[in-house]
Amino acid sequence: MKKLQVIMGITAIVLSCVSTNSVLALSKSTEVATKSGPVVGVQAEDGVEMFLGIPYAAPPVGDLRWKSPQPVAPWSEPLVADSFGPACPQKRGAKIVEGTNEDCLRLNVWTPNTKPTKKLPVMVWFHPGSFSINSGNRWVGKNLAKLGDIIVVSMNYRLNVFGFLALEELNAENSSHPTSGNYGLEDQILSLQWVQENIANFGGDPNNVTIYGESSGGMSVTTILVSPKAKGLFHKAITASGPSAAVNKPMATAVKEGAQRLSLLDCPKGDGFLACLRSKSADEVEQAIPPEGGLSGLTWAPVSDNIFLTDSPATLFKQGKAPKDIPMLYLVTKDEQMLVMSGNKLMDIDEDTHKEKVAGLIKSKSDLEKVLKQYDASKYPSPVYALADVLTDRDAKCAIRNEIRDLSKSGVEVYMSHFMAGRDEVPIMKPLGAYHTIDVEFVFFVDEGDEGLNEAEKVLSRSMISYWSSFAHTGNPNATAAGVAWPKYNMESNEQYIEFDTDNISVSNNLFPQCDFWDNL
Repeated sequence: MKKLQVIMGITAIVLSCVSTNSVLALSKSTEVATKSGPVVGVQAEDGVEMFLGIPYAAPPVGDLRWKSPQPVAPWSEPLVADSFGPACPQKRGAKIVEGTNEDCLRLNVWTPNTKPTKKLPVMVWFHPGSFSINSGNRWVGKNLAKLGDIIVVSMNYRLNVFGFLALEELNAENSSHPTSGNYGLEDQILSLQWVQENIANFGGDPNNVTIYGESSGGMSVTTILVSPKAKGLFHKAITASGPSAAVNKPMATAVKEGAQRLSLLDCPKGDGFLACLRSKSADEVEQAIPPEGGLSGLTWAPVSDNIFLTDSPATLFKQGKAPKDIPMLYLVTKDEQMLVMSGNKLMDIDEDTHKEKVAGLIKSKSDLEKVLKQYDASKYPSPVYALADVLTDRDAKCAIRNEIRDLSKSGVEVYMSHFMAGRDEVPIMKPLGAYHTIDVEFVFFVDEGDEGLNEAEKVLSRSMISYWSSFAHTGNPNATAAGVAWPKYNMESNEQYIEFDTDNISVSNNLFPQCDFWDNL
């Protein structure tokens, strides 16, 4: 049964949809050449070839900790790529996750055909987890690759303190490249460079790459979209439940937070400060960082450093600086923050607790009264749903509505969707409705284990894959998908969007009218 895992603000769900062992009960794959050396993976009965755990950068350990990713050492004998590499170091709550390793910069490739008659589109997946937890290994791309006739690439990037620590000392370490705090973002960009250099040998088209992410993975997508260092590495973008407004950390703020968080490591300031930090084990570094928790905000996130990110993505979108030639597909779920409610043990709150929690979020007394009236707990089946709606609307739906309005106004082609389906047949999930991350199970077509989709859900899953893969092939979700036509978002044309539910896919108008309330506060 699924277990819900809590992280600060944006939460992630651990999807053990297909075990590594079940993936690997397969035959040997084709040998494929890469710039670093040949690789051999495994082939499934349906013909999908899988290359797992391919290093795309040198291990960021020792003196390379908190430095830009470096080229991987080449090899001459075929690398056996039949198992996932380790996840990057991380904590869940106060507990360090076992089995992780700093030598984690690996990626996975699923291809339906290494030698197609026409090169296949490529979809690169950035996993969720508040930039703090999870791994690209958790979402198996085999079914998406087969059903969508696309190549799926997933990757690990440095997380939490290892991926997003900013310090004055790190900024000063290289005067020609004075930045820190974006190591995870640099890893993501390097994986896209790897795709450009190597994916043709796997049957992929380097001139047709779609980046796709959910939650912090979706925030990664919008950050990469406006990063000067990623220009030309991708051609389409899909982002789910990852409002760009959450990525808003100036360097000064990041440096101050970094110094505070590392104070427990007892490394004296001075010439040996960075050497001391790098001498600590990964567990020592992780253990010194306070556990995450709460209802909003990101502990770790990309930093505006004027090199990899010139400003917050939301600000750049508002200024019309998003590339006009990159079409975008968006998704948000109906009950985004119910997962946060469950994870923070708030499912049984009363009306007084609801008011107390909202008061902690809304500082203005007059605004607080308006919010409590708008989200009157007595009108909900339980106060928890009122509190969840406050957070879902304010932090997800309305932030994303503002985001796509700015993009559409500046000339970017945008397609918007609202995911409505819950997993009512799974008891632990039923009270959560269409919670944050649930859509990923449908796009990746989870068909095995306790979390496998039922037959009605699989119908919806196949429809979503047809839209997603059509978008990956052409930049238009309707080009090869059958069924309801998905309209392009336009403020002047009723703000149309598509809604996905288990028994219905339909087009709606007037995107999230409740957001007018928040815009007027």
